[in-house]
Amino acid sequence: MNPKPLRILRYFSLVIVFCSHIYSQNWFPIASQWNQPIDLIKCSDIDNEILFTSIKPNLLEQNIGYILRSLDAGVSWDTLIAGINCTEIEFFPTSVNQILVSCISSLDYGSGLLFSDDLGESWVHRDNGLFPSSWTGVTAISIDKENPETWYAGTGGIFGGNFYRSEDSGSSWISKADQGYNYTRIEILYSTFNQVFVASTVGLLRYNDSTGFVTHLLPEVEIRDVIGLQGQHSCIIIRSYDEISRSIDGGITWELIPTIGYEPYDYGRMTVWEDHENSFILPTNVGFLFSTNLGSSWNILGGNGEAYYATSVSVSIPTRTMYGTTQNHGIVKYIYETQGVESINRIVNFRVAPNPFANTIRVFPGNSEISKIRIYDLLGRPVNSSISLHSTQATISMGSEYDSGIYVLIVWQGSQRSTAKINYVKH
Repeated sequence: MNPKPLRILRYFSLVIVFCSHIYSQNWFPIASQWNQPIDLIKCSDIDNEILFTSIKPNLLEQNIGYILRSLDAGVSWDTLIAGINCTEIEFFPTSVNQILVSCISSLDYGSGLLFSDDLGESWVHRDNGLFPSSWTGVTAISIDKENPETWYAGTGGIFGGNFYRSEDSGSSWISKADQGYNYTRIEILYSTFNQVFVASTVGLLRYNDSTGFVTHLLPEVEIRDVIGLQGQHSCIIIRSYDEISRSIDGGITWELIPTIGYEPYDYGRMTVWEDHENSFILPTNVGFLFSTNLGSSWNILGGNGEAYYATSVSVSIPTRTMYGTTQNHGIVKYIYETQGVESINRIVNFRVAPNPFANTIRVFPGNSEISKIRIYDLLGRPVNSSISLHSTQATISMGSEYDSGIYVLIVWQGSQRSTAKINYVKH
């Protein structure tokens, strides 16, 4: 049965402005040795050299799936798990070593949710209460960046699945939705709605984290993907089988946002362009499309065929580099530092000094004031520190009980979050 097309009952007026400019910088391949479609790629927010990617299995061609890792920005790759059908990869916001991987099946681990605290060298299950089996796998995961011990998971299979929440880093799970649906992606939107949006085969679910109440939106519509844009206008973007829509009121009303001029027919996983306001990237068969105005107009990012049949993209904000995956060109790379996108308003900007530091380090905001600061060690444990926030700078003093080493600094500027590594030298 073909998925039902999205039918929106209420629309806002929408003026589509087609922009024919194609940025001249090309995507260039950095890894294509596997001769299999690459499905997903993620880069670490903390260490910009670390990449994880998944290769989908193809049973007709007797090709198995893989989880791969690069520690040098894609120059070389290690196989971590062979024989896996991976659905999602998540880096922890507070630890460079901790990774979550969800899968439908795997030769060594079966189906479920896998956790690693040594950068993928070893894995353990964190799916007690998710009931993974040969009939049901974990199809979607998300980590709460404000509270990394809170995880969300969606399951799916022949007989459907469920939507779950864990408050203890996956040690136990509580069902939060009706059984029988297959869940495809989970998005946490903090700034305006403070709610969790879940894409499923029978509509979009909105979960209120405070009340625990679940609302079913757009029933009987198969939602393949959902993302949340957080900035001047908090917005939810969804993709059904062949249509893209947006809502700026928490999912009450929706409007279609056609990709005028490009007419893609095959879509990949959408990604928020976090250091650009109102911006997101849409992998398609015609390349990577991006919008900087909530979908009102579109550009193609890169002008060569290496990016055709794109499936996913991950953005390294500190290095202004995008890593993309494709069906027939492997992993590709795009550097946007010197391209025309610099005219887009950057809403996150800060610097730290001195670094390394002995007692005190200062954080200087750019064009947005700092609203919150947190420090973690490389195992994701919070660090006790004295933090003084002012309009022009923040001053941080480390506790004397901590050893010298690298720590993770997380800075919030409004609803936007970014990270930096700081080097503490104890005297």
